[in-house]
Amino acid sequence: MTSKSTPVVTIANRADNTRQSPTLSDISIVHFPPNNPTLAFLHTSGQVGSPPPNTNNPFPHTFREQASNAFANVAACLAVGGATSRDISKLTIYIVDINMEIMRDDLIEVITAFFNDGEGQVHKPPSSLIGVAGLADGKFLIEVEAEAVVSLV
Repeated sequence: MTSKSTPVVTIANRADNTRQSPTLSDISIVHFPPNNPTLAFLHTSGQVGSPPPNTNNPFPHTFREQASNAFANVAACLAVGGATSRDISKLTIYIVDINMEIMRDDLIEVITAFFNDGEGQVHKPPSSLIGVAGLADGKFLIEVEAEAVVSLV
């Protein structure tokens, strides 16, 4: 006989995102330890280069604009769980038809700006850069996932 357990994973969505999927969430939050949490582990869903929700901004077609938007979307998801870019413990970046000779400078500038604390310090979490044939929509050029940890005390 199995007993019903209490879920330890909480899912959440950005309040500003009206384009919610009926099957996916923006972020999962795991409080640890479950009975008296002192930490929260956060995992974002893949964030693409869509413009900020609830704006009339057109979908960008350049890699740099999509990369900037994707990282801004990651930041908005992390904020739901009380995290910032400094709390990221692992980053995974998927790029369609990767060509680092063309994309390297733009990607480095976007990532450096995202992780810059404003005082000259740049957070450098471990990351994976993965080239893919395509993403969920043919217009997406980049997708970014982040894992973060925040202290609750």
